[in-house]
Amino acid sequence: MSETDLLKKNRDELISICKVKNIKGYSRLRKDKLIELIKGYREEDVLEEDVIQQGVIELKLEESNSYTFIEVCGGCGGLSSGFIEAGFNPILINEIDKTCCKTLRRNHPGLNIHEGSMIDLDLKPYKGRVDVLQGGVPCQ
Repeated sequence: MSETDLLKKNRDELISICKVKNIKGYSRLRKDKLIELIKGYREEDVLEEDVIQQGVIELKLEESNSYTFIEVCGGCGGLSSGFIEAGFNPILINEIDKTCCKTLRRNHPGLNIHEGSMIDLDLKPYKGRVDVLQGGVPCQ
């Protein structure tokens, strides 16, 4: 797809292209940065997909200097947004409140959001893949 074609697309359409091509790192990028990300995409950059126990498909993390995190009691994403801005890669965000989950999905499209109690969360598939397990203080 040419740069001219990409310039005609809106931000949501560019995010859809990233999702289809399994391009990561598009969350919270402006339109111009999304275009740069898509233009720099090469098929050989796509990593082998891995299906974990819960049936969620996610890409294996590249070995890099980036740290990863899982967050429980995520609320509407203030803490996770700060971590993402600091360069951390979110693997999973958990929240029990449906409205907060809707906000999380809107603010962090493409992220693995687990809607439900953290008590029911199975973190075994993530063993050895996470640098930080963080939690917001539950409102209750």
